[in-house]
Amino acid sequence: MSRSKNVSTAPLPSASPQFLQRPLDEKTATEMALAHHLTFAACKSWAGTTRLVSELVRMVYLTFYVQCEGYGDTEIAQFANAEAALETCILRAGDDETCRISPVESALVEPILQQADTQLFLAPRQALIEAYQRLDRFLRSSNESPLPQLSM
Repeated sequence: MSRSKNVSTAPLPSASPQFLQRPLDEKTATEMALAHHLTFAACKSWAGTTRLVSELVRMVYLTFYVQCEGYGDTEIAQFANAEAALETCILRAGDDETCRISPVESALVEPILQQADTQLFLAPRQALIEAYQRLDRFLRSSNESPLPQLSM
């Protein structure tokens, strides 16, 4: 005997424009920032994995996208350097997919992590939503990086 679930087809209420223009509440912003910092700490020790480093790459891209919405002033080269450092870390992973971010790589990622913290506490929800939507579109694309190509 199968059970059918009553699923409402009514659309979810949309958020008010005023709500979307406010930053995240402190608890949510703190939890999200803490998740980034714990992932980073794990990857600086021997507890890092390719999946965790990939989460840090996503954080770099989200931070870039929020900056594109007007919240941040980090040079594009810093994003590119952090991306390259994390990709190098992933490429070094062995068969067990253990990753460890080196001190040099860590120094390249830390400024982006700090900007991500600031954005989580100050940027309006709408900018964060747009960043997540852009990240989703990028992840569905065949592009290798969402960062603008820098001329050498």
